[in-house]
Amino acid sequence: AGEKDGYSTSNFGDGLPLYLNFPDEFAQAVKDSGIDFVTTANNHLLDMGVDGAMRTLDVLDAVGLQHNGSYRDPAEKDTLTIVEADGVKIAVLSYTNAINYYELEKVAADMPHLTSFMPRTDNSNYDALVAEIEADFAQAKASDADVILVMAPMGTQFKTKTNSFQEHWNELFAELGADIVLGDHAHIVQPMEYIGDTLVINCPGNFANSYIAYDGDATAIAEIY
Repeated sequence: AGEKDGYSTSNFGDGLPLYLNFPDEFAQAVKDSGIDFVTTANNHLLDMGVDGAMRTLDVLDAVGLQHNGSYRDPAEKDTLTIVEADGVKIAVLSYTNAINYYELEKVAADMPHLTSFMPRTDNSNYDALVAEIEADFAQAKASDADVILVMAPMGTQFKTKTNSFQEHWNELFAELGADIVLGDHAHIVQPMEYIGDTLVINCPGNFANSYIAYDGDATAIAEIY
């Protein structure tokens, strides 16, 4: 959101509301580290409001870091993201299970193009939101992509085992045709597993994190062939 809005100073467990905002230089640092693609679909998407979310996209574009997960308009959201790596075309679908400080139903109704949701089964719009996800998979399958990869933040923080929400969505993504599911949000290393032929990385921990309790500084890096 820029320096004018102040950078993050709180941390998990200190009793202060956590609204994340980082210097623009972080985007360049991420790219310089060798990361080629990021998802912006996560529970901190609106920590700095809609303006902050939109400015983030501008900053990522400015440094040439490819991304999806949040969008400026319906046309952007409807455009399938394909990442090419060593001649392999990967269709990337990104979803989030929540947005902090906002009701999922309200965001989905007021800004349907902003991001894509994985709702709870008791959500009144569950069937409609799942239908959108099914349409995403249909688009990916109709493309020339070799692999369908899902990026989805879910899981209970600092729990090494998966919860029922993860298990439900991992199974649904596998059923819809995902080849790979990359989860996160637990902030701790969780198991890898196969559901049929679908590889699921439930959570690789934190790539870079200053919070060291509950193994919050643990990291795994997965190489997928």
